[in-house]
Amino acid sequence: MKYTNQEIRSFLSDLPADRLPRGIEKSLSEKRNEILNGKEYRPYLAEIFNKAEEYRQRPIEALRFSEFRLFFETGDREIYQKSYFDRRGRLAALALSVWLRRRPEDISALEDTIWAICDEYTWALPAHIGGPEHPESRGYTVDLFTAETASALAEITALLGGCLSHVVTERARLAVRERVIGRFLSESFGWEHLNNNWAAVCGGAVGIAAMYLCGLDELSEIIFRLQTAAESYISGFPADGAGTEGVSYWSYGFTFFTSFAEMLLRLSRGRLDLFDDPRVKNIALFQQKAYFPFGGMVKFGDCSESDVSRWWGLCGYLGSRYSEIEFLPRPLLPRFESDSCYRWAGIFRDLVWSVRPPERGESFRSYILPDAQWLIASGENRSGIAVKAGHNGESHNHNDVGEIEYYLNGDEVLLDYGSGLYDRDYFGAGRYERFECGSQGHSVPIVNGCCQKAGREFHAADVEIFPDGMKMDLAPAYGLDCLISLKRSVLFDKSTGGLKIADSFEFSEPPKSLTERFVSFSEPEVSGERVILRGKNGTAVMTYPAGDFCAEVSSRPAPRPEDKRKIYIIDFRLRSPAKSVSFTAACCLPGDVPEDL
Repeated sequence: MKYTNQEIRSFLSDLPADRLPRGIEKSLSEKRNEILNGKEYRPYLAEIFNKAEEYRQRPIEALRFSEFRLFFETGDREIYQKSYFDRRGRLAALALSVWLRRRPEDISALEDTIWAICDEYTWALPAHIGGPEHPESRGYTVDLFTAETASALAEITALLGGCLSHVVTERARLAVRERVIGRFLSESFGWEHLNNNWAAVCGGAVGIAAMYLCGLDELSEIIFRLQTAAESYISGFPADGAGTEGVSYWSYGFTFFTSFAEMLLRLSRGRLDLFDDPRVKNIALFQQKAYFPFGGMVKFGDCSESDVSRWWGLCGYLGSRYSEIEFLPRPLLPRFESDSCYRWAGIFRDLVWSVRPPERGESFRSYILPDAQWLIASGENRSGIAVKAGHNGESHNHNDVGEIEYYLNGDEVLLDYGSGLYDRDYFGAGRYERFECGSQGHSVPIVNGCCQKAGREFHAADVEIFPDGMKMDLAPAYGLDCLISLKRSVLFDKSTGGLKIADSFEFSEPPKSLTERFVSFSEPEVSGERVILRGKNGTAVMTYPAGDFCAEVSSRPAPRPEDKRKIYIIDFRLRSPAKSVSFTAACCLPGDVPEDL
């Protein structure tokens, strides 16, 4: 339901003076005392205080024009962003240290940091603006990081205003009003209608800033408009709530959505409740399905396993709303540096919303996400599988219809790498030439030297999903006239962790070439009809029809330069082309290989 401006105004007519978030069933001051005195917080606090000390001991990183312009000249994002996000890390660490300890040296360093951020030419990243030649007004666009910076400054000055210089506080608030709130009130932005994380992050962060800094007239107008962004974000999810952009993008977007929605609920005294929507509940329940009991995760889409997933605080709050929310059996306690962008909203709420996770056994479960067409299941021997059908037109899309991610012994025997190195070309015309984005970097066939094509029209057909497997036809994902059908069947044995993959091809004429490709972090060795896969934790065996296919092994560096792991490619090439071809492979522990092989 969309409320009118007048209805929103009436819901917000009695705005409280204290607008800061609260602990779960605790005041903010009670939660602060718990954090300072609780044993479980000590490692995290030590990291925060050490980072605050480190930042005090070195100068604030300069944001140089020569680095700013690199994105437009060479496509590089990393060099400028390293300095940009170092400033956001400084802001977050010092703000937390001041909140918890009130030390004068931290206060002074925080004031200098806020002052420097207010000096910045733009709070947007170069990748999100038109170019260095644009006038200052273009630099003041409201992108993800402009909105995040605004919400952080608004909340930090509300939290610590009594400690900070009045001059610093007022300058920060004026900058937020000028760069974000005023811009939003005077123009519209494309992200208001995007069905992805942009709508949640930008909308949520603008809303948070406005709820701290605006009076009733401006605030009701902003909230009225932000209803569109919230609906755009929610409607971008399939009905089953799956985060098809990637688990880390789910965490990113839903953290800001939840932070905004919780604050709006409080300020409206329960009358504006975005959580009272069954679609939001389904979205909230997604993250727990995407992690295996032993700690592995599903990395479909542009997911980064190094990026933070907000188990501690976000799940603490969501658990107070939805009884079905679950933590991992071994909760992922946050590290301050696990979010390389140092997003204040999530970092602060990791502490404020944290709860002691309830006990949960390591039961083996299957999750069927029928709308996204995913299966996620776990089993014995630290095994797990994620299979997807779907289509190749998703937000942060990879061409990966039919992809299989498979763990055994806790090793990623069949990998999905997730996101690669972001630069100017990553979202450009050559995206699917990149190993990690094109189907050549996934465990799916290569037909006549051709990979899958990008676009929603390239999809799986005849999809059937079961608790222990999936069947589908991958042929529509390739768009090849010669490929009549490509039936893939995947079967997972929870009792052993074994996996069976069967592909059946029908062609209008024999293909020139056919390759069954599998991608792994485990080092492979071909031995007759077996491939021995040696991982970090143990050994797995893959069997294949050596009479019809020959096995070739190669390796390549991981797509991200900081990742020093090797990626191994196992190609099974068809020896004798035919109009009908069958391929069956099985993965299991060495002791589970059938005796007749």
